[in-house]
This record gives sequence, structure tokens and C-alpha cells, in this order.
Amino acid sequence: MARLQRFYGGNPRDWLETLPLALVRAFARMLPRLEAEETLRNWGTGSLAAGLVKPHEARRLRSQLSRAAGGNRKPVPATPQGLAMIGVAVTIVGPDGKEPSHG
Repeated sequence: MARLQRFYGGNPRDWLETLPLALVRAFARMLPRLEAEETLRNWGTGSLAAGLVKPHEARRLRSQLSRAAGGNRKPVPATPQGLAMIGVAVTIVGPDGKEPSHG
């Protein structure tokens, strides 16, 4: 159960009481694959950190890891509407630091 929760998260009680058994079994069947992927990734990053990787392989590995981490996405500019959706209040001020008067 702990291994399932480590990879998939969630509430431990849900794993035992709420999730359908078929889903828990499907998740459990994927654990060896997920662990193998994690081991390969750790092996690659360890080799990279230790300087055991040729420069062209280091660039390839770094590129793969960056893509997997979403590092190649361009940032989305913040807008007052988008910030409001996540609970951030926005106050527009002029160059003098004061709110424009609406009158």
C-alpha cells in the first residue's frame, strides 16, 4: 500500500476503502514499470552528476529530463483574471504608485 501511495498519492484510507479493487490492481501492476523508469532516470542523473557521461550524451539526457519536467514550455503571462481565479487580488496603479481615480 505504501508503494502505491508513494507513486500515486492520495489518502491511505481511500486505497483500502474507497477505490475499486480493479483500479488498485491496475495501479499495482504498473509499479514495476514505474520503479524501473525511476531507476533508469536516477542512474542517468547519477552518471551525469559524476561526470561519467560524454558531453553529447549529457546534452541528450539533460534535454530529456527538461522535457519531462516541462522545462521547454514557455511561461504564460499572468493576467488579472488568471490571478483572481487562484485567489490573488490585483490592484492597478499608475506610474506614481496611486490607483487611478474613477470619477
